Amino acid sequence: MSDWTRTDFKQPSEGQLVDWIAPDGRQIDGGKKGRGQLWFLPPDYDMYVYYTPPFWRPAKGNDP
Repeated sequence: MSDWTRTDFKQPSEGQLVDWIAPDGRQIDGGKKGRGQLWFLPPDYDMYVYYTPPFWRPAKGNDP
């Protein structure tokens, strides 16, 4: 898990595409938007999840 960042240590930039680990262990792609702590799902980023993922990393092909 060396390439994963803990969300309580650092948050991704707004609009940055990331992979994150859900509380049930699934890996999900998405991103953050807005000033809050909301994590959104693609493709339209109009649906958010009701949790803060414990870990995230930049999506492949995305600048860190």
